[in-house]
This record gives sequence, structure tokens and C-alpha cells, in this order.
Amino acid sequence: MDLARNGALVVVLAEVMQWAGGLGAIYFTGALLMNMAQAHLGAIAGRAGVMVDLYERSIPIVVCLAVVTSASALGQAVSQWMTAEMQDAAGAVTLWRGLAEIVVRAVILSIGASMAVGFATGVLGAQFGLVTGQPRVLQAMTTRVLLVLLTGVLTLLAVRLAGMVIALV
Repeated sequence: MDLARNGALVVVLAEVMQWAGGLGAIYFTGALLMNMAQAHLGAIAGRAGVMVDLYERSIPIVVCLAVVTSASALGQAVSQWMTAEMQDAAGAVTLWRGLAEIVVRAVILSIGASMAVGFATGVLGAQFGLVTGQPRVLQAMTTRVLLVLLTGVLTLLAVRLAGMVIALV
């Protein structure tokens, strides 16, 4: 099966992904801004647990925003891979390896971002205190900053390690 003849279809799909990514980015950015505005108004009104609510509602929105903003880049990468390398089975393996690497990176980065935000806001304080045995360990600002930095470094290392593992497969 010669997939190079389907280049026009790939170009159309890449264009559709780009437009859908743009519209999705607008929607999720608006949802994130509305979420932040609701949290701000709740904090002004004296509502309890505002940061926890903001954290729980914002992380899925941020992950979806990251996915839709990368949709156009993913569409262009797939179209380049399909038009350049999809002449044989080795090209198909390269395509699937590239897609797997993109998905694994997105999952690792979203988990790392979720943990970093949780440590920064203090939402994960109870879980971290349970592991370390100190219930109020995240009240210190330096501990929060160090945990956020450590989470960022470990997330980036995990992305690099996952990329190397996928390249070996």
C-alpha cells in the first residue's frame, strides 16, 4: 500500500487539526480564565478551600489546553512523516515511534505539571506529609519552592528517559 498517494488527504487532515486546535485553545483559555475569576471571587467572599477547588478544576483544563495547542504541530509532523517516510514498513515503524514519543511526553509533562501546581498551592500537603510523617511540612515556602523545582527537574528527566527508551524499542 503506497501511502504517499494520499498526501492530499494528509494535508487536509493537518489543516483540520490546526483549525480545531486553534478553536479548542480559545475555548480552553476562556474556561481557564473563568475558573480563575470564580476562584478569585470566592476568595474575596471568604469561601474556604478556594485553592483546592481551583487546582481540581484547572488541571484538566490545562492538560486539554496543552493537547489542543500541540494539535497543529502534531498534524504537521504526521503529514511530514507520512509524505517523506511512509513508503515501507520501516517508515510505518518510524511514524508510530514518533507518535508514541509525543503521547508519552504529553502524559509525563501533564503529570509533572499537576504535581508542581499541587505542591505550589499546598494542595498535596496532606499526601506529602503522610509519606514523610510531618503533617505541616508544606507550610514553609522554601519547602514548596524546592518541591516544585525538584518536580520540574524530575519531570524533564523522565521525558528524556522515556524518549531514550522509545528510541531503543
